[in-house]
Order: sequence, then C-alpha cells, then structure tokens
Amino acid sequence: MGKIYIFPLINVVLMPGNIVGIIINDEKLLNNLSSHERKFIASLVKDEKKLELNDYGCLCEIIGMQKLSKNTFILQLKVSKRVKIGKIEFDDIYPFTENYKVLEENIEDDPITKEKLLSLAQKYIPFLNYENISSLRDKDLCSLTDIIVSIMKANIKIKQQFLEEPMCLIRAQKLIELLEQILKRWPGKIIILKSFLPKPLPTTIYLT
Repeated sequence: MGKIYIFPLINVVLMPGNIVGIIINDEKLLNNLSSHERKFIASLVKDEKKLELNDYGCLCEIIGMQKLSKNTFILQLKVSKRVKIGKIEFDDIYPFTENYKVLEENIEDDPITKEKLLSLAQKYIPFLNYENISSLRDKDLCSLTDIIVSIMKANIKIKQQFLEEPMCLIRAQKLIELLEQILKRWPGKIIILKSFLPKPLPTTIYLT
C-alpha cells in the first residue's frame, strides 16, 4: 500500500464528497502531502497534547495548487473515501501510516428518507434555498447525508460519529433523529455554518 501521510485536523471533520481548500505555510508538510500520488489522509485529532488521531479519516487528493508567497501555498482538495487507519507512525512531527483500509459502501437510496432529510435540513440551514435543495435532490442518500453533516453546525464529536458510521442509511436516519431533537428542544433554532480555523500546523482550511 505504501507510506501515506496523515494531515491532523482540529475542530473540523472532513466528509466525503466535498471540495475544500487549505493554505499551508509549511513546505515540508506540502511535500509530505504530495508524496503519495498527491494523496493523503485527513483525520481529527483526539488529543492535542499527545497528537493522538482518530482511527477514521478521509482520503484526500490534491487537485490544484497555487503558490501565494515564498513558503505559502493554497491547495484545492477533493475529499473522497472514508478510511480506517491502522498503525500510525511519525516522521519527525508528521504522522503517517503504511496500513489503512478504504471503506467502500453500497450506495443506498430511499426517496422517503431523502425527502424527510431535505425538509429538515432546509428548515435549519439558511442558505439551502430552493435552488440548492433542487441540486441536492439529485444526490444519492449517502452523498446527501455527508454534505448536510459537513455544512451544519454540530459538536465535532458528533460529526466524527457520522464519519465513522459505515452504513449510509443508518447515517441518514441518525441525522434525521438529530435534527428532530433540535427542533424539539429549540423550536425555530437556525443552524448556521460556523467559521473555523484548525491549528495542528500553520495551516488554514476553508470549505468551498
């Protein structure tokens, strides 16, 4: 399988199906992330002091790169598959693994579950207007669930739980339950996309 570096994230969980950008001020980090066919794994940090990472993350591929200054680069990434990470080792401060498993999932579709999920999401995520909802309706249930989880405001541990759930129908049902609980506890509450600035290394990340 070969050596692949792991990009540690704090306060953000990347979900499959997203295009994201990262600004990197560390040239060695950039070289590491580019070394395995421009692919690496992004994983949430469980313990900042020990730099302990979660066993589950996402496979990312660098699809674009622009140099902003001498040591500053902006990367455009495609976030694809869920992965289960095996043994983690370190090259200086940079984590890597030679053992990981890509978690393939059966694409499931359930029109009733999808419409219920879309209806709840539209109530709580303000920028999901009619046009956005129409485009999301064309997504399969797995992709739809991951997109909603990625853009909604939620506890980071909860988002990690959605990442670690391998069955997309179960993920969708759990997301529906979560949104219904929010409605019950805080009627009319709007969930908004929260700005974030993870800090495992001198790096900025943003969603596009």
